Amino acid sequence: MRRAGGYRVRVWTAFRQVPLPHLDDIPMPAPNYSFEKRQRELAKKKKKEEKDAKKRAERDAARTDAGPEDAPADTPE
Repeated sequence: MRRAGGYRVRVWTAFRQVPLPHLDDIPMPAPNYSFEKRQRELAKKKKKEEKDAKKRAERDAARTDAGPEDAPADTPE
């Protein structure tokens, strides 16, 4: 049964009357703080890895750009 304006309400289904649970009667699950913390840690780790990969790519690109100029030219003549 459900309260509607201070009165209990019953819902009629096909052939029988079914009482509905009141929202106060349904227990709420306890928050899982350890799961939430783990998700935050994973998101932070992923973001850091993406940042490191971007820095590594920029460093490699700079190294390959500067590499041929700094390297001595091999001319056997």
